[in-house]
Amino acid sequence: MSRTLLEDQSGYDFEEIMMDVFRNLGYENVRNPSKSGDMGRDIVMDKEDEDGEEITYIAECKHFSNTKVGRPVVQKLDSACRTYDTDNKKQGMVITTNEFSRQAKEYAEDIGIELMNGEDIRELADDAGLDIYNGNVEIVTRKAVPFSRDKEGLKQEVIEEFQNVENFQREYLEGHKFYLELIPFIEIRGEIYSTYESDSVGLVNKIKTSTTVHERADDVTEHTEDIKEVY
Repeated sequence: MSRTLLEDQSGYDFEEIMMDVFRNLGYENVRNPSKSGDMGRDIVMDKEDEDGEEITYIAECKHFSNTKVGRPVVQKLDSACRTYDTDNKKQGMVITTNEFSRQAKEYAEDIGIELMNGEDIRELADDAGLDIYNGNVEIVTRKAVPFSRDKEGLKQEVIEEFQNVENFQREYLEGHKFYLELIPFIEIRGEIYSTYESDSVGLVNKIKTSTTVHERADDVTEHTEDIKEVY
């Protein structure tokens, strides 16, 4: 059986692949209205839910290899869903070969849009009996790599992390690309030093405690308020 590598496909081919996946999963009337100029709706399909209610799914496909899908894409699909004419209940869906930004995930959760990344696509394809995969490999490590302007040295540290992956060979890294993403973090430390006397027994009590929180810089305001409530 031949394997389909998502990164090798064009945007149009990716839409066709996803249509095949959904057909094999039992979705009906799977069509591509974008061919007729219905922008923002790459795939439209129907399926009954567990209660027998007919649902029309409206999907936007984004074939990104190195770029995360941002909030504007989710907003565009939400608008496309609202203006789509059907008597059925509607459900929006954004599908990408890559990943979603944090803002896109939060917004999609707020408005009820389903998100599918490369891993979700592989799982759906397995359920549909299709051999589809993507070439993205993510190595997760607890080791913090210090910031360095030594590009080659940084590459070597990343490559060394691959050596711990079972059955992974160095030659697999031929043609690899490296990306550096800097995320600001802030340390917030709260300390309590208190001495007080108990009225009931005349004992002198002392309290010395501290709490440290590490958070992304864009989440600092929220956690600062939490700390104020605690102390």
